Amino acid sequence: MGARAKDPFSNQENEVIEQLLKLASTMDKSKNTKKMITDSPLAQGKKYDTTKGQHTSTASYTTKVRSTLQELNDYIETEDNSSKFIEKTTTPYNDHHSIQYRARAFPNPVSDRETYASIITKTLNPDSIIKICVPCFIEEKEIEKERPLRPDRVRMEIRSMFKLTNIGDNMLRVDYFAEIEFGGYVPCWVIRRELPKFMSTPTRWQEHFQHVRSLRELTPEDGAAMGTMITLVKNRKSVETRLTTFLGVNVALKVSERSERAFWKTRILDR
Repeated sequence: MGARAKDPFSNQENEVIEQLLKLASTMDKSKNTKKMITDSPLAQGKKYDTTKGQHTSTASYTTKVRSTLQELNDYIETEDNSSKFIEKTTTPYNDHHSIQYRARAFPNPVSDRETYASIITKTLNPDSIIKICVPCFIEEKEIEKERPLRPDRVRMEIRSMFKLTNIGDNMLRVDYFAEIEFGGYVPCWVIRRELPKFMSTPTRWQEHFQHVRSLRELTPEDGAAMGTMITLVKNRKSVETRLTTFLGVNVALKVSERSERAFWKTRILDR
């Protein structure tokens, strides 16, 4: 049997893709920007000044990921990030479109936030894939039982796009553009705290794929990236704790550490 034909993109799917591509292009060209804190010095973040109200935030986040397009796309599809949410469901709609419900805890006195979104993946060309998120435009009755409204949660609306671009041998540039309407009452200090968290996903991917590179694959650029990751202070952890954690998950350094121990063991036995 031959391979199953891929589901065609509907007019509505193509329309929202074009809207997100235009949003990203507008943000790229904008000069009304402020530097945004990122989860790593290996990433760059910008916040954009808009006229859409104090509860709408527009930002971009860029970093490099040591991966192929297919590897990163597959990882995104299967990544377990459930710990970030108090509720999470995903319902496939077709082979490039899924419906996702997510609920996040927010600090008191702010109500928890939820999103109900269409997630669409499209290959633009052999070197570029985009993954977009927009408020769900598929009626719930088409895919699942209607979801009752929660009085203790406020519906957020997110329009965002991840653009994965191949820029070299096992090297991708990941650009993330997002327009987030938090909805309801949200103090400015909460938005300032939560926005970098929303935007930091590409750094999580960068760290994962850097950790799984083997010792023989490493280049000077990997060494610089790993050095930055080791020295990055998170949650005020000590140097010893950060180094122990890093050695526990980094494939190349695990191999290097084992080789070093074997070398000295051999030298001692030879004596």
